[in-house]
Amino acid sequence: PSIKQGFESLVAKRSHPFYSQRLAYFACQAEDRDTARAVMARLRDQPEFRYWQGGGAGGRQNFEACQRWLKASP
Repeated sequence: PSIKQGFESLVAKRSHPFYSQRLAYFACQAEDRDTARAVMARLRDQPEFRYWQGGGAGGRQNFEACQRWLKASP
């Protein structure tokens, strides 16, 4: 909860994509569907894989796994 609050505050205050990308990543890792859906909707399929833990191919895999998880869940 404190990481979520901190990143939500940073997303509101700063326009750098790092904060929203990481918030989405952390929400998926924490299985927080509501937050993940809201942030992913704002990303509009424009991920920056370097912010998705591992960057490059690993970041892409994490982003795509999050998308699949959200599509598979109610």
